Amino acid sequence: MIDDGSDYEKYFVEAKKLKHLADSVSDPFKHCQLYMYAVLHFLLTGDAMEKKGNKEEAAFTMFRDTLPPNKYISGRYKQHMYSRMFTTLAVLNYRCQSRVYFKLLEIKRKENREYEKKISDFYNKIGAEPTASSTVSSSGSVGSIENHYSSGESGSDPPTRKQGIWVPLPVRNAASIQNQHLTYLLGYMDLWEAANSLVENAGLTEFFIHLDRTCRPLMINSSIRHLVWCCKKGIELAQEKMQEKNRKENFQ
Repeated sequence: MIDDGSDYEKYFVEAKKLKHLADSVSDPFKHCQLYMYAVLHFLLTGDAMEKKGNKEEAAFTMFRDTLPPNKYISGRYKQHMYSRMFTTLAVLNYRCQSRVYFKLLEIKRKENREYEKKISDFYNKIGAEPTASSTVSSSGSVGSIENHYSSGESGSDPPTRKQGIWVPLPVRNAASIQNQHLTYLLGYMDLWEAANSLVENAGLTEFFIHLDRTCRPLMINSSIRHLVWCCKKGIELAQEKMQEKNRKENFQ
């Protein structure tokens, strides 16, 4: 089991140590395994920061910064996709990435509602819908959303008017940030589905049922600490199965 997570600094030190160790290992699976352990300790760092109460922004950055090494691990899987050990690690990694994206959304939930209200209030005030593309004016203080009107029929009159809606920069920035957060939403959905598909296609259903029974099912809203425990246990069980397989082959 994992301890109470009260000290984020010790997790951060351990995460950096594991990452440096991973960089020095040449064996492909061991290299990715150590990277995964490093990512899990960075997640524990973010979780401990979040629990401090006054480090939410630092926790958000820590969680977000685990995405590049996570993607690095999944990229290495594609080079060894016929290995059962790599496939098992890839499933755990996809679920880890998915949970991180969802965590980013959770942290920014209140902020997103404020952005949504700011955008809605503006468009309700001018009686328009927030659709079309944005551009910034030369002054940099406002944005312009331009709608072009033209006939879709061949041989008809050419477009006769062009209408613009001036959007205050704070509203435009709010829409831009919401668009970034939309990528988090799509990311967590796509990666969770990718993990489930990989389990089915690689014949790992029985293994992950056993993992769920061992440490309770991992859900998209599971705690970060439960995610870390499940990932570590999954790697441990996969190694045990590989060792058992090797023993049987040696006796033959």
